[in-house]
Amino acid sequence: MMMPASVNSSGVLIYLIADLSCIFLMLPVLMNLKTSAGSEKEAFCLKEMIWSFFVYIICDLLMVFFLFEQKVFPIWLCNVITVADELSILLVGYFWLQFGMERLSFRYEYVTWFQLLVAAPLWICTVLSVLSPFFGLFFHINEAGMYQRGPLFFIEAAVIILYNISVPCISFYVLGHTSSASQRSKASSLIRFVIAPLLTGIVQLFTPNTPIMCLGLVIGFYFVYIDTVNMQIYNDGLTGLNNRRRAEYYLQECIDDASPEKPFYLFMIDIDDFKEINDTYGHVEGDHALKTVAESLKQTADQNHGFAARIGGDEFLLSTYNETNCNPEKIKTDLTDNLTALCRQNKLPYTLKMSVGYTRCDSKQLKTIELLDQADQMQYQNKNAHHEATGKHR
Repeated sequence: MMMPASVNSSGVLIYLIADLSCIFLMLPVLMNLKTSAGSEKEAFCLKEMIWSFFVYIICDLLMVFFLFEQKVFPIWLCNVITVADELSILLVGYFWLQFGMERLSFRYEYVTWFQLLVAAPLWICTVLSVLSPFFGLFFHINEAGMYQRGPLFFIEAAVIILYNISVPCISFYVLGHTSSASQRSKASSLIRFVIAPLLTGIVQLFTPNTPIMCLGLVIGFYFVYIDTVNMQIYNDGLTGLNNRRRAEYYLQECIDDASPEKPFYLFMIDIDDFKEINDTYGHVEGDHALKTVAESLKQTADQNHGFAARIGGDEFLLSTYNETNCNPEKIKTDLTDNLTALCRQNKLPYTLKMSVGYTRCDSKQLKTIELLDQADQMQYQNKNAHHEATGKHR
């Protein structure tokens, strides 16, 4: 925490307006996160990040108010507020990193050793911060109730910086290693998040009585939130695949170009026993399963010059472009092989299997609903065959 030595009445008013504005600006985002943030884990991380941000703002405002009143906190209260301030800004960085990894489907995000590695700096800083009132490690509150940095303050600063720059680093990696438009859009959005906080942080470093750092963080939040909402017009918020609306437009375009010489195939895909995964492992792991299946569809679509979409729940759609040479059985095999490889790579504690049905379209007279129904019928036959083979009943 860095506070000015003294604050006049206009300074208090500026801090009050800025900090309260930040809270009011973030409340609508907080209230709409459940339906607009993507996966359950993404919504959870954003909520925790915003609540931690609120704690940081309140601690900052309390310190400014009492400095203006020229009153000295009881030393124990100064220490409590300072610890809360330091831990809250650390939690903002930690949950920001968790959100970024989930948003970009970072391959190590569910690996235990990696999660322990990510959490270790937070726990180390928590211990050092809690011990600081006794040993002055991160900070020291003098007899006048004023804040002074401790000899290990650089550790806290380094961890905060590390958490914040990790997401742009992962985002740049994704930009260089994916051809997916939705993934590239997500990565670009996360990179833009750091611009406003970085610029306002530099300004506040040289003008400490100007409380714009919090406003910079709010601007960053809004960049990510608005990009997330905009993506959901044509993209599924959880998986990054095209959504049902975009799929319907795409299929109509394919039908308009369909002919015996230029047919296309429509695949309907459903996850077998998905409810059991949710009931056994929880909805967060259920989201992970959906994202794994979605990734297998992306890979298959890339291999076969196709189009992939999530149309609702655990139901997906895959379509080829209008072309002469297409083997639907090969595409089914590619789907299965890609999913099996991803399950092995992600070390999932369960087996993911899909029921797949498909239909061919070579006429402009067919309607989208007819194609979906034909592919659905084959998909249900496939699912029934799987259940009969395992002794389960639908």
